[in-house]
Amino acid sequence: MPYEFLSRSQMEINVYIFTSLIAYFCLTLYAAYDTCICTTN
Repeated sequence: MPYEFLSRSQMEINVYIFTSLIAYFCLTLYAAYDTCICTTN
């Protein structure tokens, strides 16, 4: 049971970190795109 619990929570933590990284990447990309548009206009 401890091993199963550990691997399961570890998987959830990995998914959470992965999602956070993607969200951060998207926000950075959006901010860079936004700045680009602001400077060109």
